[in-house]
Amino acid sequence: MNDTRKTRSTASRQASATAICSIFLISLISGSVLANDAGSGSDAGGSTSSATYLPSNNSTYYGNLTQGSDTDDYYAVNMSWGTGIAVTINIPANSDFDLILLSSGGAQIDSSTNGTGQSDHVTSNGTNVGGTTVYIWVDQYLGSGQYTMQIQIFSAGNGSG
Repeated sequence: MNDTRKTRSTASRQASATAICSIFLISLISGSVLANDAGSGSDAGGSTSSATYLPSNNSTYYGNLTQGSDTDDYYAVNMSWGTGIAVTINIPANSDFDLILLSSGGAQIDSSTNGTGQSDHVTSNGTNVGGTTVYIWVDQYLGSGQYTMQIQIFSAGNGSG
């Protein structure tokens, strides 16, 4: 009887180990990465209508883009009257991400399309964005990886940004 318990216990451990290994292998093969763009706990939206809202203050965020599956991250910032915004992204050396600043209506305010491994910077200088929502679009052009996004809110005076 002791041998029967030992055999069942060993078989149970082997089945558990097999299940754990199978789950691990499937996760490796699928290559899926749980996104946590800007600390949101999920992927940032893929359009202005699904953008992830960020507070209107100076902050640094981290995001991730993956060639072929997660190629666009959109963020929205509700701007206070008399303020403007500047955004910089730093990207992996082997990637090329572009940065576009959009108005609440979707018109382009500024864009930066520097090459592979180069930082991009946009600003609302010269455009009145105070009292509106602006959208930050990080677009994957080449490669994959994590980017660092720095947002700077500044006083624009007279409500212009």
